[in-house]
Amino acid sequence: MYLIKRLLKLLVKTTFLLFLIWFSIRSYFWLISAEQVALRSEDETRSTVHWLQQDKPLTFNFSPDRTFSIRVLSNAIFTQQNQFDEPVQYAIEYTLLDTQSNPLATHIYHHASKLALDNEEKQVKQIIENRDTLAVSSGQSFFISNEQLTNAKAISLRLIPENIELRGVVVRLHAKTPVSESDINRAWLKQSTDWRERMTNYHTIGDNALSNQEILNAVTFEWQKLAPQGIPGIDFTGDTLYETLPYYVLSYDFSVEQLNLDSFYTDSSLSASFRNYITQNIYVHKEHHDAPLFVTWFDIKQLKPPIQLQPMPTEIQGVYAIPAVEPGLIMLQSDKPLLTRWFAQDDTQFGALHSYFYTVSNEQSLIYQVAENSDVKFEFRGKKGTAVEIKLFNNQTEIEAYQVYLQGNTSDFDRVIDEATLRQTIFDAELFYLRLPPNVNRITIHAKQPLLAKLQSRSSTFHYQSELCEQLCQLSLHNFCTIDAWFSQKADNDFKFTEQKMITNVRLFETPPEIPEEEETTYLSRDLIKDLQLSNTFLINSPDRYYIDDYSQSNPTEHQFNLVASSQQLSHALKNNQLRDKRVIKLTAKHPHYKEQALSDINEAQILSLFEPESVLYVNDGEKRPWQKQRNYFLKAGQPLALSYTSVPESVVVKVFSTAQFSEHLVINTEIKAHFVSGLSSEYTIPNKRFALMPAKLTKAHALHPAIKNVASFSSISLAINDDIKTLEHIIITSEQDIWISVLDELNSAPNEAQWRQYEND
Repeated sequence: MYLIKRLLKLLVKTTFLLFLIWFSIRSYFWLISAEQVALRSEDETRSTVHWLQQDKPLTFNFSPDRTFSIRVLSNAIFTQQNQFDEPVQYAIEYTLLDTQSNPLATHIYHHASKLALDNEEKQVKQIIENRDTLAVSSGQSFFISNEQLTNAKAISLRLIPENIELRGVVVRLHAKTPVSESDINRAWLKQSTDWRERMTNYHTIGDNALSNQEILNAVTFEWQKLAPQGIPGIDFTGDTLYETLPYYVLSYDFSVEQLNLDSFYTDSSLSASFRNYITQNIYVHKEHHDAPLFVTWFDIKQLKPPIQLQPMPTEIQGVYAIPAVEPGLIMLQSDKPLLTRWFAQDDTQFGALHSYFYTVSNEQSLIYQVAENSDVKFEFRGKKGTAVEIKLFNNQTEIEAYQVYLQGNTSDFDRVIDEATLRQTIFDAELFYLRLPPNVNRITIHAKQPLLAKLQSRSSTFHYQSELCEQLCQLSLHNFCTIDAWFSQKADNDFKFTEQKMITNVRLFETPPEIPEEEETTYLSRDLIKDLQLSNTFLINSPDRYYIDDYSQSNPTEHQFNLVASSQQLSHALKNNQLRDKRVIKLTAKHPHYKEQALSDINEAQILSLFEPESVLYVNDGEKRPWQKQRNYFLKAGQPLALSYTSVPESVVVKVFSTAQFSEHLVINTEIKAHFVSGLSSEYTIPNKRFALMPAKLTKAHALHPAIKNVASFSSISLAINDDIKTLEHIIITSEQDIWISVLDELNSAPNEAQWRQYEND
C-alpha cells in the first residue's frame, strides 16, 4: 500500500513537471514566433481587411434604402519589400447584384500605387502573416454613387492583377448611411473628442449652445463597415492591417487603364505647348519611340520667325535632347496619339496650367456673392448657340440682366482629362467683362444647355504688376512682386457643384502667336516739350517683327540711317548724293562722343580719315536703314507726366531709355483716366499698372549728344486702349528712376502734320 502511494505521488509530480515543461516550451515558441511590429507612433490603428481572389468573388450585402454610397478601400500587397520607382497596377472588378443575386452591372476600376516604406523610412502600413512582415502599398479608394446603387442590395469584388510583383490585394468596404434623428446623441458621442471639440469651438457658449438640429447636421451621415458574406477561413480570408497616419504617398485611381497625368498628350486634333524661359538644353521622353513628333519654337514677341526643332537621340532609350533652346514658346504636334514628358536642363519637368470650371445646367445655376463696385470677368465654354443668362442682384432685387450667345469653337490646345485619364476636346474660352453698377452684391449664371463657367473679379483701382522682358523671363526681383489682374471666385453654391461632381478641371495650353492681318495704323510720337523741358535726339535700332518689311513698301526717308561697314559704302553714298539732307553721324568712345555733318561737306579724300579706332559711322543712304532718329524727353523720378486726349487711340507705346547705370530694372507706373462703357464688353482696360522693365539687348540706342556716351534700352510698354473706353481723358506716367522717354500714339490714319518730333535732323 505504501509503495502504491509513493508511485501515485511520483506519477502526479512527474505529470505536473512534464506539463510545466511542455507549457514552458509552448510559451517560448509562442513568444519567439510573435514578430514585433516596427516602432510606431501612438496613432497606430489596426483594421480588419479581407483578401481578394481572382476566381472567387467576395460579396458584401448592404441596405439599399439606407446606403447613399459605398467606398471601396484597397491596399496592394507586394511579393518582396522593395521600393518600386514605377507604380504597381491592379484592377478590381465589381458587380452590383439585386435581391435575387442577379448581376445588374459590372465595372472595372484600375489602381496605381507605390510601396509604403518601412519604419526607418517612414513606413505607414504593414501586415503580419505567418511571422512575415508583408510590404503594403498606400491605400487606394473609389466610390460607388447612389445612382449606381439603384435596385442593388449586394456587391461582389474580384481581383484582376496587372503586375507580377503583386502578391495580392486586401479590401475593406464602408457604406455611407444616414443617422436617425432619434439617435443623434449617440452619433455625436461616437465621434472623437478632438472632433467634437473642434465643432464646439465655433460657438462661444460651449456644448449647450449646440441645438439638436446643429448636432444632426454635424452627424447626418456615418460610414458603417460592411462584412463579407460567408464563413471566415473558408469563403474568405481575413487579416489585420497595421497603419500609421498621416502618410504622404502620391497615388492615382482610374476607372480604366490610365495614361500618365504628367505627360503632354498630342494627336491629330490636340496640340500642346510650354514656355522656356532661359537658353538651355531641353530633354523629351517619348513613350512611343517610333511615333513622329513635330516641335516648333516660337518667339513670343515675334522678332524672330518660328523654327522647327529636331530632337536628337541620347544614350537613354526613349529620351531625346534639343540643345541650346532660346526663351520662347515650344509647340508640340503629332499625327497619332503620343505622350511626351519634357524636362529642363536641371531635370525640372515642364507642366501645364489648370483651371476649374463649374458645369452649369438647366437644373443648376451658378450663384456668386461679389463686392460692390468691383469689376468681373466671365469665362464660358459651351456649344455654338448656347444662351447664357447673367443677372445682377442687390440682395433679392434684380438690377440688370444680360444674355450672350456663344460661338462654340473647339480648342486645338485646351483639353479635359476624364476619370480614365483620356484627354477630351473642349470648347474655346469666351471672355466677357463687366464693371458692376452700384449696390450689386450677387450674380447668377444660368444656361439651359450644359455650360462650363468661371468668374474672376478685381477692384477697378487695384494695381496690376508685371515684369516686362525683351523676350521671356521668369524673374524673382527682391523689391518687386508680380500681382495678377484677376482672381478667381468661389461660388456660393460650390458645395452643391462639388457634391454632384459638376466641377471640371481644364488643362490649359498657350496658343502660338498668330501673324496679324496687314496693319493700317500708324504711330505718331507726341510733343512733350511743354511738360518736359529737357530733350535729346537718340539713334535707335528697334527690330521689327519678322513678318514686317517696311522697306519693301516705301522708300526710306532721310531720318533713317544705316551702319557704315566700309569706306566703299560711304564712297557710294557720296557719289549718289542727290539730296541735300544726306548726313553722316560719327560716334566715338573719346570725348566728344558725337559728331554729325552733311555728306556734301565731305570729299573723297576725307573718307578714310573718318574711320578711327573705337568709332562707328552711320549714313542715311541705302535701302536697308534700321537705325532711326527719335526725340526723347527727360523724366525725373516721381514726376508725373499727364497726357491729354481728345480722341481715343488704338494703343499708347512708351519707350524708355536710361543714361544712368541701373543694376537690375526700372519701375514705371501708368494710370488711365477715362469714362468706361456700361454693360458687358468683350474687352477690358486695366486702369492702373506698374511695370518692372528689364534691359533690352536687341533694342540698341545711342544718344546724339557729345557728352553722353552710354545709353541703356529697356523693354517698351504697350497700353492697349480697348473698346470698353468711351472717352479717354488722361494717361499719367510716373517713373521711380530718372529716365529718357518717348510716347507714341497708335492711330488709324496718319496725320497731315509733319512728324518732326519723331524723326528730325539736329
